[in-house]
Amino acid sequence: MSFRSKLFIAFSLVLILAIGIAITSWFGMRSALGSQKKGYVFQNYIEQVFHAMTLEEQEFSKEEAISHSHQVHSYIAEIRNQIHTLKKQAREQIRQKQLSNLIGVLDSYEKKFARYVQHILDIQTLNSRLVTESERLQRRVEEYTRHPESGRQIYLAATRAIIGQSNFTHTGSVKHREEATRYFDQLHFTLLTLGENIESDEQKLQVYRIDRAATSFETVFLHFVEQEKSLNEAQQKLREAFLELRQELSRSIAIEFQLANEHVLYLQRLIITIVIVAVLLSLIATLILSKIITQPINLLKQSAQRIVEGDLNTSVKIQSSDEIGDLGILFNHMTHELRSSFHQLEKYRDHLEELVKERTRELEIEISERENTERELQISEKRFRTFFDNSTDPILVANPSTRSFVLANHAMCSLLGYTEQELTSLSVDAIHPKNVLPSIMKTFDEMAIGKGTIAKSVPMLRNDGSTFPAEISSTIIEIGDQQFMLGCFRDISERIAAEEERLKVRKLESVGVLAGGIAHDFNNILAAVLGNVSLLLVLTDKNDKRFKLLKQLETASLRARDLTQQLLTFSKGGEPVKEVASVAQIIKESASFVLRGTNIRCDYLFDRNPWVAEVDAGQISQVIQNIVINAQHSMPDGGVITITCRNVIPTFSQAENLANKRCLEITISDQGCGIEKHLIERIFDPYFTTKTDGSGLGLAITHSIIAKHDGNISVSSSPSKGTTFSILLPAIDTPLEIPPPSVQSNTQISKISGKILIMDDDLQVREITCSLLEHLGFSVITSADGNEAISEYTKSMKTDKPIDLVIMDLTIPGGMGGKETAEKILALDPEAKLIVSSGYSHDPIMANYREFGFQNFLSKPYQLSELQSVLKPMFPTTID
Repeated sequence: MSFRSKLFIAFSLVLILAIGIAITSWFGMRSALGSQKKGYVFQNYIEQVFHAMTLEEQEFSKEEAISHSHQVHSYIAEIRNQIHTLKKQAREQIRQKQLSNLIGVLDSYEKKFARYVQHILDIQTLNSRLVTESERLQRRVEEYTRHPESGRQIYLAATRAIIGQSNFTHTGSVKHREEATRYFDQLHFTLLTLGENIESDEQKLQVYRIDRAATSFETVFLHFVEQEKSLNEAQQKLREAFLELRQELSRSIAIEFQLANEHVLYLQRLIITIVIVAVLLSLIATLILSKIITQPINLLKQSAQRIVEGDLNTSVKIQSSDEIGDLGILFNHMTHELRSSFHQLEKYRDHLEELVKERTRELEIEISERENTERELQISEKRFRTFFDNSTDPILVANPSTRSFVLANHAMCSLLGYTEQELTSLSVDAIHPKNVLPSIMKTFDEMAIGKGTIAKSVPMLRNDGSTFPAEISSTIIEIGDQQFMLGCFRDISERIAAEEERLKVRKLESVGVLAGGIAHDFNNILAAVLGNVSLLLVLTDKNDKRFKLLKQLETASLRARDLTQQLLTFSKGGEPVKEVASVAQIIKESASFVLRGTNIRCDYLFDRNPWVAEVDAGQISQVIQNIVINAQHSMPDGGVITITCRNVIPTFSQAENLANKRCLEITISDQGCGIEKHLIERIFDPYFTTKTDGSGLGLAITHSIIAKHDGNISVSSSPSKGTTFSILLPAIDTPLEIPPPSVQSNTQISKISGKILIMDDDLQVREITCSLLEHLGFSVITSADGNEAISEYTKSMKTDKPIDLVIMDLTIPGGMGGKETAEKILALDPEAKLIVSSGYSHDPIMANYREFGFQNFLSKPYQLSELQSVLKPMFPTTID
């Protein structure tokens, strides 16, 4: 038998065993993979549909749109159909039971979701009813508010109830629900009280209708509260059903994979058994054939070993007729050829040495070229380093993978207070506060993968522990064959401080609106008090004991008027009456007046020819006095106050609104105790004071006045080193006109005659003004708003005694005010004499009354003497 036949038998046996194992493994693994694929397909499908269903449920919870609920039901039906299909295909009893349980949980979830949708629809219906009922209540209240004596109480109570309901609708909190209920009780109590005190049947009917509307509104609101509770319970049950459904789906998928794994385990055991049998058969065949095959091969091995040892004269003796015998013959022939080739190798060795020397020369040339390339890279790196170090912007280079720093320029080291060696030994978390590290790291990772290039207002940590906000712009660079992240840093502390200053100004303006409203109402009350007092003083003999008491009451009323004027100046109603004036002169007069008789000296450092400005002299004088008084209080033992006034043109960094404009810069510096750092930011806040007897309005009013003059004010201070206030006011090119000296008249007005119309919405103001005018000899007609005033004026034009003068209030809440009334009266009678009167207005009419057709103005509250002085130029007078 030939050697080929022997090997063919051995390899055939092994091949048959291998084919059997492969076929068994292929069918088994195909079955196992099919089972696992089925599980993965089921899992993937369920997860996709379940995820889509979850998203639709969330969208329904946010938008409450019925389309989303329908989509959720369609997804539930799709999942149910898939489960029924799997149940029909399942053979294992445990799988069928699990799928039945899953269908039951899915049905429960669908029912709870339908209940939740129904609650949402009920809530929407009730919400619409709330809107309808609130509008109905508002209409009822607005109809009744035509009666100002009691309408304001009802309007306030109804508005609180509606706002309380709105707050609960938006938040759903218990606090807002209780608050709304309390406001409803207050509204019912107010309506009950007014209904008992009102005599008019029409008003009682209106109160009854308001009470019915409030009761209906409250009923719908209480139903809404109960429905909100039911909605929360339904939502909680829906969440529980959702979690139960998710758990049941997870268990179903787990069982699917468990069955597939058991199938795979069975196939593994079968394959292992077949492999063991095949290995045993192979070992037996190998032992039988090895002895037959290896004996002649060992002879060849021994001959080959002798050739390796250098014996080229060896030969092998094999006597067999198979392929190994033929191999022995070939081996002997090869030995002969090997001896011949050895001699040829010696010749080639010398030639090879020459080739090696030539290759060595080529390598030396390559090394030289590589050194030149490295020198060029070093030059390029030196240029980058020079630009990097000399950049004025702080720059850091970081390794994105390790978050450690590899390069830092001088500006960055100066900004953070580290040396470059110290910075390059740190990582990103060392230069940011610990409380913001998670968000910082997230931003860093996003920049590292190119999702962002700019990070705004990032907190930075210096070496000394101080922090500051920075803006960071980043880019990816390559150094060598590695990528790094280069970041440019910018300190934005000053920008944030400027934004905070603008916010502070807006807060002051908001408080100013409130202060102006309070001053307006108080002025009307004070007008009645001061007018009656001034009239009583005229009618009371100076020797009467009551005259002194009335004089004290007048003084107290005037002090109250001054306080009201301060509130008006602080509010939007205190618009300045501007005129061209010398600010330097105002500064000297105001400061000298305040410091007269004190132990404090004032030094003035003014430019030789200071510019003039268009200002309200009284308000600017009040600014100087407020600041100087604060300086005086900070130096109880005396000292020096230095006031400067210079012509300047600010830059954009100094003042954005006054950049590149002609301005006057006023600085007031004292040598007092100074202001603590934590108090400086609050000194301009209304009612903030550190004095036991202070009102806290002085510096707030000062800030408001400067803002109304389009100027800027700032303060700097150090404890025990004094305080400096800096003011910038816009200057103008108009030269200062010095008015001629006025001639004082010694004449007194005793009586003035004429017919005057008074228009004012406040009854007390109308009554006291009427009394004052009648005392002066006038006949008086009163009206509550513009329409009534126009009607009275039109009637008088048709009589023999027309109205000679109209005194009209500027602001009439809910009616026609002074401006519109003046326009219509002047259209009827262009020669009409009009006087505007007001205690508050953010309109510029009071400062520019002539532009609107008025001959003069009266500021509430006013005395009899002030009324006389305004009326004197308009009427013939009798001189005492």
